[in-house]
Amino acid sequence: MPASDGTERPTGFFIFVADITAQKQAEERKAKSEEKYRSLFDTMGEGFALMEIVRDASGRAVDAYCLELNEGFEVQTGLPRERLLGRRLTEAFADADEGRWLPALVRVADSGEPVVSEEHNELLDRWCEVSAYPRPGGRVGAFYRDI
Repeated sequence: MPASDGTERPTGFFIFVADITAQKQAEERKAKSEEKYRSLFDTMGEGFALMEIVRDASGRAVDAYCLELNEGFEVQTGLPRERLLGRRLTEAFADADEGRWLPALVRVADSGEPVVSEEHNELLDRWCEVSAYPRPGGRVGAFYRDI
């Protein structure tokens, strides 16, 4: 930034210097933490799905949207990630009655209380233990374990 003596002729410059070392170190710590989380998430044996409740204009729950899945989800449920990730349950399971999961997901999201159940999935012919936990923002995290 040029300095002036009141005339149009510059007489010097001001230089501002800021030490951003702490900021850069915090960014590196955050990146390492994210990498550790991602590694744990992708390699844990239990299946995990993060769902967001979809509501209509009146606030009534009408569906759930799959935000995230891990590889364990595919192993535990037999369902490929592509079938659910980034899709609504009604889209992913248009050929089956998986809408039965919606009331439980909504109950967890609305009550803030976790739910643990054993479910038989006729589509896959498997029994799973499902543990669903409330997350901020109308989301539900669910763990799946083939039993």
